[in-house]
Amino acid sequence: MLLVVDTGSWETGWAVFQGEELTATGLITGPQKVKGATRQLRLAHLLQELEALVARWQPHAAVLSRASGLRWRAPTVEMVVANLNKNTALSK
Repeated sequence: MLLVVDTGSWETGWAVFQGEELTATGLITGPQKVKGATRQLRLAHLLQELEALVARWQPHAAVLSRASGLRWRAPTVEMVVANLNKNTALSK
């Protein structure tokens, strides 16, 4: 089982593959569109949703894409990766 995550500025897409077959897809949206939502709140929501995906699908590996036009550091994406590596079964 492979979890693929496509991060975006406002939404995060995901897909689950079993072998070469696409099993499920979805889109994580949330408080990032709420006026005044802090970066910490947006990150916490994204991590909660990603951890729920890992718990549901129990992937053996995950792939994270980055925006192709991104020419600067993306600390939120880096924090998501660090937290997922630290807190999920994927790191074991």
